[in-house]
Amino acid sequence: MSTSHNDIFNAITNKAIRGEERRAKMLVHLLNKEKLVSPPPDTEFRTISDVKHIYGGDEVDVIIKKLSFIEEYVHQLHRLYDEDSYIERLSRSLERMSRILQLTDQYDDGKLQRKAWAEKMQARNMRHFFEEDFYEGWYNIITKDLDITIGKSIADLEEKLETLRNLTVYDTGLDIGAVLLFGDTQSNHSKLFSEFLDDILECTFGDVKNHSAEMSKSFKKVMHDFQSAYTILFKKELPDYLENFEFGGKFIKENFAQVNVFLHKMNVEHWRQDATYSIWSLFCDVGGALGLFLGASLLTIIELIYLCCQYGVTHNKWWSIGHSW
Repeated sequence: MSTSHNDIFNAITNKAIRGEERRAKMLVHLLNKEKLVSPPPDTEFRTISDVKHIYGGDEVDVIIKKLSFIEEYVHQLHRLYDEDSYIERLSRSLERMSRILQLTDQYDDGKLQRKAWAEKMQARNMRHFFEEDFYEGWYNIITKDLDITIGKSIADLEEKLETLRNLTVYDTGLDIGAVLLFGDTQSNHSKLFSEFLDDILECTFGDVKNHSAEMSKSFKKVMHDFQSAYTILFKKELPDYLENFEFGGKFIKENFAQVNVFLHKMNVEHWRQDATYSIWSLFCDVGGALGLFLGASLLTIIELIYLCCQYGVTHNKWWSIGHSW
């Protein structure tokens, strides 16, 4: 745009047109073309007050209002295509991002173990790189340029477009633009200004508006995805993974068990089995039965045993004696 309308852009950036004497001469050119009053030939106009003194304050104020509107509109269009309007520059401090990519490559190549890689990534100067580098140094600057410097400016220009069209089509807007940029109302200068307006308005409300809106939408989506991945990695996955190596609450919870034992009853029963009928009980019962039914006792049993023994001995002896007879 600046190449195809180089003369227009140079005239817009010319600070000399902003002087009061130059503006007074612009007003005289416009008023003379409308032939409101014919001033004396030797009259000099150095201030706007001199112009009002000759042509009248109301008429001059109307021309000044139109001149100011077109001047502001043209300068607002020019700022969209002037790189000096975008004074902020993207941050070049991306050492931490380069370091993250380097660590990731080393981990993928097997040069770093997972624990060592996680510890280096979770270092304090690494885990805040998004807020400090990307958000402040990239996101805010780019969104400001796309949404405010371009988007909001185009929206303001669209609101005033109908007024500009009325001035240039049905009024003396083209002459005002020619006087503003070239200092006269020649037809060729008015034609140049008209061609400039047609080209820059078509480009502004067409390609610039559409591409800037699409770029803003795509950039915000990419940054949202990037922020989500950053949050998952640096706020959740890395802390959770490194916590497994710390002797803390999570480690105890996953590797230890606590068992609480309670007694069903506070008293304890002890069981012991004993023989209820021993050999001695048997002897006692036999002795009792003998004593009850036979009148015998242990002494009687001993006497019987003694008698049997004695009888056996004497019988054998007697038998042997009688056989000898």
